Amino acid sequence: AENAAPDDATRETVRAAIREITAAAFARDGAETDRFVEAYMKDGIGPDEWKGITVELGLGRIMEDGPRFREQSRMAVLDSALREMAGRNNRANNVELGALISRTARSIINGCPVQPPADGRSILEKTRTWKNIRSALEKDLASCASIISLLPGNPASLDQVHTLYKNPDMLEAAFTVSLNDAVRGVTAGNKSSGEKRPAGFALEIPPVTGYRAALDEMHKMRKALVLSVTGREDRQFFDDLKKRFDAVIARHTAGTKQHFFREEEKLRRRAEGAPAAFNEREFHAAKLMFGSIISLLDECGNKSVALVSLVSSSKKIASGEIVALSRHRARRDREYLEHLAGLVSECAGLPATHDPESVKRFTAACDRTASLFAFAGALPAPDTLRRPFLTRQDGIIMKELAAGHTAAVRTLKGGISAARGRLLRETASLSLIHISEPT
Repeated sequence: AENAAPDDATRETVRAAIREITAAAFARDGAETDRFVEAYMKDGIGPDEWKGITVELGLGRIMEDGPRFREQSRMAVLDSALREMAGRNNRANNVELGALISRTARSIINGCPVQPPADGRSILEKTRTWKNIRSALEKDLASCASIISLLPGNPASLDQVHTLYKNPDMLEAAFTVSLNDAVRGVTAGNKSSGEKRPAGFALEIPPVTGYRAALDEMHKMRKALVLSVTGREDRQFFDDLKKRFDAVIARHTAGTKQHFFREEEKLRRRAEGAPAAFNEREFHAAKLMFGSIISLLDECGNKSVALVSLVSSSKKIASGEIVALSRHRARRDREYLEHLAGLVSECAGLPATHDPESVKRFTAACDRTASLFAFAGALPAPDTLRRPFLTRQDGIIMKELAAGHTAAVRTLKGGISAARGRLLRETASLSLIHISEPT
């Protein structure tokens, strides 16, 4: 467990799982999906997680293939031992027979190559390391879909969108560019004709420029927020944030809105039959454009709230999910340790022999169980990033879960120690009997 490193089979198992989940979430071409998968395997899965996957796939293979392997090994040992006994005319005392079986078993087991699990994917899905990775991956993909909807027309590939998601400052910058492009599309015709103003009644057309200041202020607000939200923001926070953006829009556009209203009142008060304003058509076109800008600013405010909410959500985890992941971890870790304890007990229950090598290997194997207990024996408390999201009730559940796991692990450790001691005592007893036997 200390030096576990993923081999090609392990990486391919994980690669196939990520590709399947990604393809189910996004209808992208194969090359783009593959780029995302490779990027996620490199940056989305850390060294400790790769180590955990490698260890758990190995343990899972032992648990699933163990019964079949043991039965095949028994048959092979029996067949080999019978052939060797035949060469001795079936003559051997108990000590010689025990040594023969031990020697034959070691030879067969040592010559058996380690094979990757036949169905690595099914074992992967049971591991607690992958369960955490999968939960994070699915959350990331859902957030990427939200980002794509917030950045219509953005040509970024899926792996680039994921990079934006993991870097809120870059995401806000891309969002600002997208908004500015949309505003430019609406205001492209907002220019004075430059023609000489003719004599007669004219409407005063206000310059539509306040939107630029509104966009700048909203950008500053968004940038500060995406870098400061913690994930603990509630619904009221975002309702208030929407009001703040609305206030910014109103403050920078109210003067223009009032100006258009006053000019429309001039038109309304004109006597019937009076000459029309020579620029009435231009006035209505400008007012229509102003209305489009107001709608775009309102959309900008809504999307700004959505963006901040997205960044906030990326930093939070539901209390119930923390408990569910911890339950799964405790259950799976106990399965590993219970299987280990069962193997030790089974080996300790075999007829004791005078084969020193077998006893030496058994005791060394018992000593090495410490590394597995270090891997699966402790149920860690939520880290400092997750702890704030635990409710008080779930916090109590987590303490009970940790206490139960600790007690179970202590019992399993005691069982292994007792089995080791029992075999050593039986071996020592048989050695004394053998010494006292007449020659």
